[in-house]
Amino acid sequence: MIGKFFNFFMLMCVCLTCFCAHTSFACSNDCSINTFENQFETVSDDKYYVKSGTVFVSSQEIFLCFGEQLIPVTFVECDEYGVFVRRNAFKWGQCSICHWPLTPWGTCSNSACPTKG
Repeated sequence: MIGKFFNFFMLMCVCLTCFCAHTSFACSNDCSINTFENQFETVSDDKYYVKSGTVFVSSQEIFLCFGEQLIPVTFVECDEYGVFVRRNAFKWGQCSICHWPLTPWGTCSNSACPTKG
């Protein structure tokens, strides 16, 4: 009888640990996505409407400024709602976890990304 109770108790502990770990990962993933989307005025479908003063143009590249990082984009577009970049406009792609732009080395530019832990 005590053996069955012990087995049940251990099973509950394992299930509770898995549930807490999953919830923690989901919250950290949502927070990093929200942080990336907060870099823009609005996000609509695959359009990221940029804030004023965050687009920089050089003779060879177009950059978006995120804090202290300059992220190259392949093109910038404009419509009646403002200036935007599309989801596929980031030169080296986006992280599949937090959606921040990738570096030329294929790593995520987000220092708080779960892939860096």
